[in-house]
Amino acid sequence: GSRNNSKPLLEINMPADHVGYLDHNERIRRLQSARCMFQNHQLDIEASGRNFELKIYGIPFPDVESISELPGKSFGPESEAMKSDPIAEGGIEFTDSYLSWESLTLRCKSHNAANNTLSISFQGEVSDPEWGNRGSVDGSVVCEIQDSLR
Repeated sequence: GSRNNSKPLLEINMPADHVGYLDHNERIRRLQSARCMFQNHQLDIEASGRNFELKIYGIPFPDVESISELPGKSFGPESEAMKSDPIAEGGIEFTDSYLSWESLTLRCKSHNAANNTLSISFQGEVSDPEWGNRGSVDGSVVCEIQDSLR
């Protein structure tokens, strides 16, 4: 049949069906795609799974010039940058609700230049501005590095 025309080589480096996960209030959700951008000493991340999106914007790394220097760096309550700009922008958007970051710790784990990816882990507290519900979040994700998230 026509199946022989497909190009399986492209799929070898791709994760099976997810690039990471988000654990929110004991419920694990898979992230199916993720991208990030590092510009002006700030890291922006957007990831999505089924029926939700994870957004982390403006994480400051004042002493980092390029994305290849990020591994080993972290942002969180103890970091200097956190004291001057305590709340991360973004949040988690579900189909029927939105959670904003109350606190966030983010660690850059590895940079794969060949695949052009950055691996990060995160944990934090989120709240629902409408109902005031609080919860905790943690997870990790491998992001495709892009020049722009627009």
